[in-house]
Amino acid sequence: MREQNRGFSCVCAAAVALFFVLVVSASAQTAAENKYPGFNPAEDHLVAYYSDSDLLLDSRFLTMSGKANANGGCEFSFPVLSLEPDEDVIHARQVATNFTECTTVIEIGVPLYAEEAPHDLVDGSSETVEAKPAGRKPEPNLNGGLSTKATGSSSAYYKVWWEDVINLDVTEVKSNISWSYNGSCVTAASGSINTWWLTASGWSKYSSGSWITTGCASRKVYSDATFKNAAFCWPGTVWNYYDDVSVQGTATNGLSGWVNSTWSTYPFACPTLHYRTQLTRVTG
Repeated sequence: MREQNRGFSCVCAAAVALFFVLVVSASAQTAAENKYPGFNPAEDHLVAYYSDSDLLLDSRFLTMSGKANANGGCEFSFPVLSLEPDEDVIHARQVATNFTECTTVIEIGVPLYAEEAPHDLVDGSSETVEAKPAGRKPEPNLNGGLSTKATGSSSAYYKVWWEDVINLDVTEVKSNISWSYNGSCVTAASGSINTWWLTASGWSKYSSGSWITTGCASRKVYSDATFKNAAFCWPGTVWNYYDDVSVQGTATNGLSGWVNSTWSTYPFACPTLHYRTQLTRVTG
């Protein structure tokens, strides 16, 4: 775990199946540049767009610049999601990636429904494990909002999940937290990890774990997991990694969620996956 890293990375394979990656025409380039300032899908660049019919309210678009990594992919950093005490949910998703220039466009907004439909366990598998004591120094409040509310209790989760080219969920990691606070300190907290993977298309879980910190200003649950699929792009194996999927509650009922890094690696000519994240206040 990289405790000081507040961003997260998405590592995208350089070898991308051409029928899943669009080479943008000049007219499409102009439209995309008008919609996403700073995003440059030139004619000779490999660009993928991820369409979605789910509406995000009060949304905004961020064009993020990344860098090429040793695996021939792109690594990006993204902002922390946070909610004030009177806010319930915020969602972030990729909408476009330029694999040549290593830039991506993120849409951040409020979904119409805070709770998503549960996964179909006939086609997938899930596991819930209680978070273990972290044994680390407590972290300072991270962008968690301010409140004049003196005492209370809340529960929330932050989750990250990956989808395939037809927006079908394939893996998911959710960090859950429940905490009590008095305006000056977090007085008690507990947490857990939920993992889910689509067994119907060949996914399996390789490893996972979850931990919870101690401290006065805030408590944090952070979780790791690794998934793999040897059938998705046979004969190679697709690996999917989650590093520190984190949710944090504060002494003033502030709430934040982030992931230090999450990425996938692919065999040659394999269609790439894309990610979503969501921070949800369940109670309090």
